[in-house]
Amino acid sequence: MAAPFGIKLLRLTERKLRISEQEARWEIEGEFKGELQSLKEKGLVNLSRGFLEVTPRQRVMLAESLIRSGEDAQQVSRLLSWREFEEFAEAALDESSLRSVRHVIFKSKVGRREIDILAWNDVWVLVVDCKHWSGALTHSRMKIAAEAQIERGRALVDRPEVMRRLGIPRIDLPLVPTILTLGEPRERLIHGVPIVGLSRLSSFLQEASPFTAGLLTLHVQAMPKQRSLSSYSCPEA
Repeated sequence: MAAPFGIKLLRLTERKLRISEQEARWEIEGEFKGELQSLKEKGLVNLSRGFLEVTPRQRVMLAESLIRSGEDAQQVSRLLSWREFEEFAEAALDESSLRSVRHVIFKSKVGRREIDILAWNDVWVLVVDCKHWSGALTHSRMKIAAEAQIERGRALVDRPEVMRRLGIPRIDLPLVPTILTLGEPRERLIHGVPIVGLSRLSSFLQEASPFTAGLLTLHVQAMPKQRSLSSYSCPEA
């Protein structure tokens, strides 16, 4: 069975985001013009002066659209890079009026920790793990991921100076460990950790809050009074 047009386009633009329509036509068979126009109308591709161009954001949107239409998530996710997925997630968070920073690295009591994206507003802080997986989102796999994300969140609340350094104005805000996936998960909450499919991210940010039933929230303990803020500055977090 021939691969859908969208799959072929993702393959074609893995390494080169701008190609001529003629080159694309050589590589992609089928109802080329009609399919391309359909993607343009959906905002998934740009056409200008005989050239076809997609942004990393459009590639992720196309991948998510293919998964929602029933294409195999494993096959689709292999055509995206980790960076594309994380950049899309960060942009979506920013559009929802959350400030965010990627790749937060710090030392904890049990070693080095890294958080994919830390996002916050005046209500909460989201500790986001981006799961751009090529395999199935099984319960056991998501359970392990949720437990690991809880551990990262707990490590962060023990390091309030890291949040201060990143510019989070209020470290008393609740922290919510969150997992973002490409593809729709079977379960939306594991151990109190929300498992959010990319297509539901915007609605999750609009509808959920730290007070949502069943949601796990973590809290920073009071910062030691005997230490000033200046004493928390450290060249290596």
